[in-house]
Amino acid sequence: MKNDRKRRFRDGLIFAAAVILIYALIMNFRSLGSGIMRVFWLFSPLIIGIFFALILYKPMMTINGFFLFLKKKSKLKKHLPDKVIKTVSITLTVIFALLVLFFVGNSVIPQIIVSFRSIFTSLDTYYPQIIGYLEKLGFDGNKIEELFSKIDLSQVWKTLTDNATHIWQTAVGAVNGIANVLTGFTSALIFSIYLLSNLETLKRQTKKLLAAYFRPETAKKILGVGRLTVVTFLNFFSGQCLEAVILGTIFFIVLNLFGFPYVTVISVIIGFTAIIPYVGSFIGGAVGVLLILMRDPMQAVLYIIVYLAVQQIENNFIYPKVVGTAVNLPAIWAFVAIVIGGVLFGVVGMLFFIPMASVLYTLLKNDVNARLKKKAESVPVLPPVPPADGAE
Repeated sequence: MKNDRKRRFRDGLIFAAAVILIYALIMNFRSLGSGIMRVFWLFSPLIIGIFFALILYKPMMTINGFFLFLKKKSKLKKHLPDKVIKTVSITLTVIFALLVLFFVGNSVIPQIIVSFRSIFTSLDTYYPQIIGYLEKLGFDGNKIEELFSKIDLSQVWKTLTDNATHIWQTAVGAVNGIANVLTGFTSALIFSIYLLSNLETLKRQTKKLLAAYFRPETAKKILGVGRLTVVTFLNFFSGQCLEAVILGTIFFIVLNLFGFPYVTVISVIIGFTAIIPYVGSFIGGAVGVLLILMRDPMQAVLYIIVYLAVQQIENNFIYPKVVGTAVNLPAIWAFVAIVIGGVLFGVVGMLFFIPMASVLYTLLKNDVNARLKKKAESVPVLPPVPPADGAE
């Protein structure tokens, strides 16, 4: 009885503390968000370094496994230590990642700029077609023309280009700002390389630290939570990035085959937004519809059909193979995580809140199942009631 009272009192205190904490968080929502952002920017090189390591880990392990296979099949078993193979694997992975960034910056981004310039300069040409198509749908063409007549598209484009040039010149002149960005990127890259190079050492040090300061059962639980967190984040980011690259490449090929305009822009946008599960690729697809709609409304309808067909193939065949169960989270809770993360921290929040929610969901599910199992085992099994005399 005394133990039951203590347990109820403890549970009541925990519940009251949780209610007070949630209330305080809600009342100080803005302060909490700004405080977390300050901490994020303070440790941003380390956080970005962890993000880089999560993305580069699986490619590095693939290259490392390939070299280990070659070593096993060759006569270099004694002359080629595993540490050398790991160093070479990390170096090749980083070089490949930098080459991809260089390719995107040198070829894809200029094409995107050209495409957007073409969109703005061709609006006047496609303006009558858009008006005619909207009139067929039942809209009042005169009111639409009156609305559009107030917008000087050439002046809009001129203002945008002038401001963009001014911003670019200011950015080039701000040597200190550029140096800070380069320093932060370099620090993050170096930290990610350190993490990849010293994974075993970090694991060993973490186990020693937990063994020194916690009881064995507590240390085991903390290690389990840490392992679940690392695996969830690793599978999520590596799987989603690979999935985004595959999806963007497929759309680039398919849209080129059908002769759609703005192929590079649409493919890159779909690829980048596909990093966000469930809703990301639909955002990219909607942008593609708007871009093609200004060029040719009928092509926009065809684009929607092609987009939905590719999405069906991707969702049913490619996504399960590439990502699998990396996001161990029902769609409704993933959407909630995306909304909360987006409100608090924008796109970065959307990305990080999904694996965080997945970890919390898995821990809660395991705890609920364990408690139900314990309760079921504690219920005494009653012996069968013997039938009454004369009963059949």
